[in-house]
Amino acid sequence: MAEGSCEPVRFIVAGERIIVFVDVRARLKHESDWREGQLADVYTFRNGKVIQFRCFLDRKQALDWIGAKGSDAD
Repeated sequence: MAEGSCEPVRFIVAGERIIVFVDVRARLKHESDWREGQLADVYTFRNGKVIQFRCFLDRKQALDWIGAKGSDAD
């Protein structure tokens, strides 16, 4: 990647897990066009420390994985 940014836009707390909806904008090396997307990162905590991290390209899949309602994806 040549340059880019990730901006958290929403946090959802679900027990020991936190879902972070992230807007991504990146421009790859050797390309002039920007690419944009929406991701969901899921952090699992235990004793105040992150013990697992998963990144989902589809926010609904992240919500399904933790057992949250699909309406939370909006």
